[in-house]
Amino acid sequence: MAKAFLHEGGPYAVRRNRVLLAPVLSGVMLASEPTSRSAHSTPGPSQEGQFEMSTHVSLSTAEAVDAYWYPQSRRAYWLADVIVHAVGIVLAIAGCIVLVSTAAASGSVKLTAALVIYSAGLLAMLGCSALYNSNTNQKISRVLERLDLSGIFLMIAGSYTPFMLAKLDGPLAWTVLAIVWVVALAGIAMNLLVRRNAPRLFIMLYLGLGWAVLMIIDRLIHSMSPVGLALLAAGGVLYTIGVIFHVNKKLPFNSAIWHGFVVAAASCHFAAIYLDIAAVPIV
Repeated sequence: MAKAFLHEGGPYAVRRNRVLLAPVLSGVMLASEPTSRSAHSTPGPSQEGQFEMSTHVSLSTAEAVDAYWYPQSRRAYWLADVIVHAVGIVLAIAGCIVLVSTAAASGSVKLTAALVIYSAGLLAMLGCSALYNSNTNQKISRVLERLDLSGIFLMIAGSYTPFMLAKLDGPLAWTVLAIVWVVALAGIAMNLLVRRNAPRLFIMLYLGLGWAVLMIIDRLIHSMSPVGLALLAAGGVLYTIGVIFHVNKKLPFNSAIWHGFVVAAASCHFAAIYLDIAAVPIV
């Protein structure tokens, strides 16, 4: 029963609502009440049933309470995930300040707008993920989970924006960018409005949307430096490999490992944008 109470309200919190503990706790109180019957008296059939039920409820309560206050191993998983998020957010904030400052200094409105959008998407993804994965309050877990899933769509579309606006430009680039943003916004709307979300479906959408860049890979090859292109590809590969750890729930520290891949992949894309776009002002 302890396992049944794990992993809701964030990946590490209680599975079921705390209200379910009420009848369990009342059962423990009944089981612990003194009885006027002598120690040598023999319980009847109904009393035997009550005793067995009370004992079972008492054990279940102990397991439930242990599950609510995280087992030590789960606390370590949670702490590792929090640290990964903290490192990612600090790096992202510092990096985004550098990106936007560089763009503003160039005097290019288009470049500045593209990098502001990218920075907003990056910070939204990491911020929403940090809120959800560090949360221990079951009451707001559903809301935070939906924000987490929505932040990923913003990150993907935001990552396309600098490459399409500031690197490729032209009708094809604008068309691809429009399609990506429409799909991303549709995914966000579905995630926020549909009663039951579908994380596995969203994983497929994330991967499909991210690798849709292959439709214009020839343009990118001719417009990006070898280092920038390698960083862009490395980021995509790291995101994809990380999904393996994300879906493998039985693996110790799987969430922290997954988010480590996310931070590494985002760092690759950040470096590609800085080297190939922010450092090359456009008009």
